[in-house]
Amino acid sequence: MEEFFKAETVEDEGFHMRPLAFRMRPSSLEDFVGQEDLLGEGKQLGLMIASKSISSLIFTGPPGCGKTALANIIASILDAEILKLNAVNAGVKDIREAASLGKNNMLKGRRTVLLLDEIHRFSRNQQESLLPDVEEGNLTLIGLTTENPYYFISGPLLSRTTVYNFQPLKEDELFQILKRAVGADGNLKQVEDEALSLIAASSGGDARYALNLFESCALAASEKKLSLEDVKKCIGERKFLYDRKGDNHYDTISAFIKSMRGSDPDASV
Repeated sequence: MEEFFKAETVEDEGFHMRPLAFRMRPSSLEDFVGQEDLLGEGKQLGLMIASKSISSLIFTGPPGCGKTALANIIASILDAEILKLNAVNAGVKDIREAASLGKNNMLKGRRTVLLLDEIHRFSRNQQESLLPDVEEGNLTLIGLTTENPYYFISGPLLSRTTVYNFQPLKEDELFQILKRAVGADGNLKQVEDEALSLIAASSGGDARYALNLFESCALAASEKKLSLEDVKKCIGERKFLYDRKGDNHYDTISAFIKSMRGSDPDASV
């Protein structure tokens, strides 16, 4: 079971073969871009991280805004054992095994951080099975969700955690991330800033999407150069695929539903 949810500690020999968005994950708070409202000078979460006084947390926000990256950074700063579960395929048995490991670590004076992705997918009973060990400190929970936690997370669990709302990244923040990615992509020798600006403007505040788009454009670029025209062509081809094949059909439907859920009729049009 431990192999299922423990964070990998072996050297990743295939790291260079992984998607650019994976390779560009920040490994320290200094490398993290965005969420100044949470991490800026004098902000509560930033102060908690600096003092290593982290309680259980829930991070909510849209995809690609840094929730998972910051959770991993926090666990690293705490020098804790990191356990990772996804609520889609985990159950109470997995929580019990995580709790058992957490108790053993606590007796040895080491913290255990449980990163629980898509926590909103857990039933109320599954969520509340976390309560004893979160309350006793055997597990420091960092729950990640794209949904409203006050609607999807049980009251008792919310009372034992602090909720932080992440915002979509700004275009200048995405540009900064993309600028760093240029050096990490060995396929390119020259990239126009205008090309990166267009990618940033086309990514809806989602760093993962921006990096995936950049990687796609870079792979298609000729002569190891990426121009504004190359990006326009790349984005145009993606739109063509949607129009003809419907590859992004469900992304569009999801955005429509979320806009309606948020009672924003203009956004859904």
